[in-house]
Formats: sequence, C-alpha cells, structure tokens
Amino acid sequence: MSVCQRLSIVLLGSAIMVLTGCTPPPGVMKFNNMMARGNAKLAEKAKAFYNTIAPLSKAEPVPAAKARAAADEVGRALAELRQEFATTMPPTGSRNGPDLLARYREFLDTQQRIYDNVILASVRIIEDNAKFPEPFLKWNAIQPLLARATQDEGPALDAVRRVHTEYCKAHNLEAK
Repeated sequence: MSVCQRLSIVLLGSAIMVLTGCTPPPGVMKFNNMMARGNAKLAEKAKAFYNTIAPLSKAEPVPAAKARAAADEVGRALAELRQEFATTMPPTGSRNGPDLLARYREFLDTQQRIYDNVILASVRIIEDNAKFPEPFLKWNAIQPLLARATQDEGPALDAVRRVHTEYCKAHNLEAK
C-alpha cells in the first residue's frame, strides 16, 4: 500500500469520526485535567449552594428562590460533567485509565443521587413554609440530609482517589 493510500485511509477515518461525533480519547494529562476542572467547578457550585442555605443554621431565613437558583447551578454543573464523561474514552496507553474512568463515572452517579436526594430535598424543605415555618425547623430537617450526603459520598470518592493515585504514579503526575 502506498503512502498516499495510507494517508487517505487515515484522513477518511478521521473524517468519519468527526462526522459521527466521535472524539478521540484524551491524552493522559488531558484526561486528568478534565476531571480536575470538572471537580473544581462542581465543588464551587456545591459550596455556593451550602453557603446559600447556611444562614438557616443561625435561624436566619433563606429565600426559597435563592436556594432553588443555587441548586440549579449545581444541577447544571453536574449534568455537564456527566455528559462529558459519558462519552469520554479512557486515555490510550494507560492501564489505569479504564479503571479510573469507571470509578469516576460511579462517583458522578453518587453525586447525582446526592443532588436528587439531598440538594433538591433541601430546597423542597426550604420552600415548604407550612411544614417548616421557621428557619431553625428547616435547618433541623436539612442537617440529616447533609450528613447522609457526606456518608454516601465517602466510598465513591475513596475509590476514585485510590485509582487516581495509581494513575498519577504510573504517568508521573502529581496527585492533588
């Protein structure tokens, strides 16, 4: 096969990938950076949500619309991250990449459950002035949910950290 024929096949294959929406797997460093950037954005939105509802802990009111807006921001960030990693392939040439991607997807599934069962439930509590008329009652109802979120997140986060440490060692990256 001539060089021109081989080049044509490579170009045709690349064109098919682009036209069908397939993207090549990221490199080792890019894969790591994708997770880091996504985690930072998700953590920022989750912290903003917590800061929005935190005045309840001091028996201060929190506008329901403000809590809902902060929760929506978490939901958008999580949806974007889940979408990105649903179609991402593990980096080529990485024996830890497939396991890290699997653990990270499980972590994102856990984050989705926390969003559904803790964050949105917290917003519903804040919105329910009939059952929870006072800020301290709202906070008392939300606190166990927050504790459950921390408990639920632990195993998935630990699994990602364990595999990520191995991934970083294998590719001479600094685990953070």
